[in-house]
Amino acid sequence: IGWTGLLLPWIVWVAAWSYENSLSGYYYTRANVLFTGILILCGVFLISYKGYQKKEEKISDNIITWIAGILILIVVAIPAQYNDFASGDCPTPVCHGNALLGGIHFGCAAIFLVAIGYLSIFNFTRGNKPFTEGKIKRNRIYRICGYGMWVTLGVAGIMLFILNMGERWPRLILWVEIIDLLFFGVSWLVKGKALSGLGILNED
Repeated sequence: IGWTGLLLPWIVWVAAWSYENSLSGYYYTRANVLFTGILILCGVFLISYKGYQKKEEKISDNIITWIAGILILIVVAIPAQYNDFASGDCPTPVCHGNALLGGIHFGCAAIFLVAIGYLSIFNFTRGNKPFTEGKIKRNRIYRICGYGMWVTLGVAGIMLFILNMGERWPRLILWVEIIDLLFFGVSWLVKGKALSGLGILNED
């Protein structure tokens, strides 16, 4: 799950060899199959993930990952609005210029990141107390990643919808997505012990 988040931006960029204004823009490039395939893979992984059952936390791991997985599959099923739709030149079989559908696409992506941030902050940090030094360090990483996702989304929302900076910085959404996927990937790689070589992440 962690690797899908970290590698997605770079895989689609290399495959398409172009700069889009958002990751969703790669749906309409030759990186389409990789873009949709990686997201579907991530969604299936999240839906099938079995974490802790609900105990002291308000929402269990399984509910959050199931919701997140469904949201990411909706992102695939309803692509972003294609800006040149009126020209009739659609590069993919599924193509639309509907602003409402585009809003659903980006809304599901944003809620997905909010849900994953919640999981990282409140669920990944639980465990048997007293916490070991390694667990305390891992929890610090989880919180940095979770709050990082939320803060990045919040700042982007202010810049886009309040300050109207989207036209001045057309690739703002792309960089927000890259930063959030970095936080997402690191959090899951720590949780999955894929970064145990760093020492502080070992079970102790």
